[in-house]
Amino acid sequence: MKIFSTSEIKAWDEHTITEQEISSLDLMNRAADRLSDEIIKLHPEPELQFTVFCGTGNNGGDGLAIAKRLRDRFHVVRIVLLGEDSRRSEENQTQLEIIRGMQEVKILQFSSESDFPWVSDTEIIIDALLGNGCNRSPQG
Repeated sequence: MKIFSTSEIKAWDEHTITEQEISSLDLMNRAADRLSDEIIKLHPEPELQFTVFCGTGNNGGDGLAIAKRLRDRFHVVRIVLLGEDSRRSEENQTQLEIIRGMQEVKILQFSSESDFPWVSDTEIIIDALLGNGCNRSPQG
């Protein structure tokens, strides 16, 4: 398996956006479509429960887009937001606005250890916290 570096991933994203004349948001939605398809292939059981942990960058936006698609397929979805709304990327904020308009998606704001949600043994966790734009060590 080839593991791409941060610079390679950024270069591929930019290449795709330029060559296919799509926006970063469209690329994010395309990736969410493909990844949610793969998740469903791995876990075809109906009405699975998912918890998606989302940071403030585009990786968090990817998580929000995936959460929407899983909910569209009738799965139970809970989103745990980390970070302040004022720090969200433009694409992340757009995805969050879409999610907030959906019914039956529970959104939790995580601001301290006491806020950490209970996760059952049967839930599937999706980590969308740190992506290739992370420029410092994780904290807290």
